[in-house]
Amino acid sequence: MLLFGHIGITLGLFYLLNTKLKKDIDYRFLILGSLLSDIIDKPLGNIVLYNLLNNGRIIGHTLLFAVILAAIGLYRKRIVYLAGGVFSHLALDRMWGDPQTLLWPLLGDFVRRDFRFTDLIDSFYADPLNYIGEAAGIVILISLIVSHRLYLKHRIKDFLATGQLN
Repeated sequence: MLLFGHIGITLGLFYLLNTKLKKDIDYRFLILGSLLSDIIDKPLGNIVLYNLLNNGRIIGHTLLFAVILAAIGLYRKRIVYLAGGVFSHLALDRMWGDPQTLLWPLLGDFVRRDFRFTDLIDSFYADPLNYIGEAAGIVILISLIVSHRLYLKHRIKDFLATGQLN
């Protein structure tokens, strides 16, 4: 899944959950968390560690990473939203299909891949779930923008300052 799927589906899921919980979710940290695994792993695994791993799903795509963030979130409220976004990212990437990465270090080291950046485009077109995820993410984002009038300058400024959808 790509940008809109990760952000939109994560926001939609937590927004629906929050209709029952009524918490002051900082959606900015949730957005960052929904992308954090890729922000860390793509440059690290595919560029910095290219000769060693060439794998864009390493540390940020592990359950250990998400659990550590959640533990930090017990003491720093906003970090729990990062963790929530990371957990969502792992689910949307269907990481249960790569247990060696998801459960690292329990099942051994990360696997070296023969990855090329064009593989991102190829895999997007090859898997219909990517289309569905991206389309769902776009629809959710548009509905949140419209329902919370984030197309108005003062509303988007408030959102960027507070992270709240009021």
